[in-house]
Amino acid sequence: MIGFIALVVLYLVIVQGLGLLLTRGLDTKYAAPTRVNELWRSITVPVGLSVVLVAAVISWLRWWRAVVHDDRPVQRWLVIVPVLMLASVLIVTNYAGLADRGLGFAVLLLLSTLFVGAGEELMFRGLGVTVFRSNGFTEGKVACGRPSSSDWHTPRT
Repeated sequence: MIGFIALVVLYLVIVQGLGLLLTRGLDTKYAAPTRVNELWRSITVPVGLSVVLVAAVISWLRWWRAVVHDDRPVQRWLVIVPVLMLASVLIVTNYAGLADRGLGFAVLLLLSTLFVGAGEELMFRGLGVTVFRSNGFTEGKVACGRPSSSDWHTPRT
């Protein structure tokens, strides 16, 4: 658990710290790049590097199967969640605004958002859930981040 918490801190330092470092001196708003130069500096490089870090840790632990494949079946109706997410993205995307920025910006933005999704899924859904499960957390408690009640110790009076 301590190692996972340390990894989360390092992950956040890379994403936030490197983004701040690379955008120093640029007149840009947080998480609102308007040019390719701002986009790659604030999102693409920091998040891409964090994905590389998490992938390296998973490889070092040899946990790829546990991280990317869950043997516990889920209800079939849950397929609606990614379908609704995709529909939402397609509906709310400002296509005119993307066209104004150019194809290069749009492609880099797509790549950057895929990095964000991959990084968060590998780090928290994949590695985090695997760490919590291997430390005795029940499924419900994995979702809440709390160990099972048998893991709590009675405080001394």
